Amino acid sequence: MSGIEISVQAQPEDAASWAALARRVEDAGFGALLVADHPGVTASPFVALAAAAGVTSRIGLGTYVSQAGVREPLLLASDVATLDVVSGGRARLGIGAGHTPVEWAMLGAARERASRVGADPADLLAVPYVWIGTEEEILAELAAHRERWGITRYVVRDAAVDAVAPLLARLAAGGRTPRGGGDSRVG
Repeated sequence: MSGIEISVQAQPEDAASWAALARRVEDAGFGALLVADHPGVTASPFVALAAAAGVTSRIGLGTYVSQAGVREPLLLASDVATLDVVSGGRARLGIGAGHTPVEWAMLGAARERASRVGADPADLLAVPYVWIGTEEEILAELAAHRERWGITRYVVRDAAVDAVAPLLARLAAGGRTPRGGGDSRVG
């Protein structure tokens, strides 16, 4: 089960708590700090991520997800490239068509329906957004999900950082308990 990465999605509320969260995410061993991109609705993800780059040195920094349907492509590319420079190559880009109606309305445009991608809605709902149980149960669920879908990266909200952090060493060790580690309840 090695190769599974857990990242954290959050939004900045103020500079001090944002910097503290970025350091906490990195210190706990998460793979990345990700910010939603809802132009005109939330803070700019690229400004927030550049601030996080200044207080971290290892974690990936990226969007979850950038709304390509409502963003100017050259500006989006420039923002990602700049983040990559100021972060020392740690930029990540999650990209989507844009699903929030208010974003399309701000542009005076209508969102076209995305075509079906071949996944059954019940299968999509099987993604373990909420992990409840012992570490063993959670690790078994992640392994089953990886086997079925090939998914190796997961994102948790910032409120789950402390609860999920104990699993990171186990995931890096392929699901085995690293030396000196024990089992604790998560959820």
